[in-house]
Amino acid sequence: MIATFFMNAVPRLLTWSMGLVFPVATVLPVPGPVVSTYKQPECQWCAGRRGVVFDSRPGEAVRTVVGGHIFFAGVVAGVRYVTVRTGDGWKVTFGRLAASPLERGDFVLPGAVIGTAGDNLFMSLRKGQTPYNPAFMYPRRAILLP
Repeated sequence: MIATFFMNAVPRLLTWSMGLVFPVATVLPVPGPVVSTYKQPECQWCAGRRGVVFDSRPGEAVRTVVGGHIFFAGVVAGVRYVTVRTGDGWKVTFGRLAASPLERGDFVLPGAVIGTAGDNLFMSLRKGQTPYNPAFMYPRRAILLP
């Protein structure tokens, strides 16, 4: 399954039916398509895909889709991650990075390069401990199914 996102050039807030206001992304982290989509877990500990996976080339620049402070930058179980925390508490995590010069507390603007990709970049969106589909950050999107 391949998903392609079309974005509105003018940043604005999106409101979801449950009253949440999602951060708006105006750039994609890498130019490649989404190769693995979000799958909501049935419970906090249940299996699911708590983010999306983009097709990326090793060494390709990875851009943050939101602005904020670096909440986490490091390696967990051999995988490099960078998490950006927005001013209103959303956390966007980028995983499977090959490298990143960022450290906790650094500030980034939307579209800033946060590192280089390894194979298949992972991106997730959370508010507190609750995962959400990162596609909600894009004002207009189209999903192409095989």
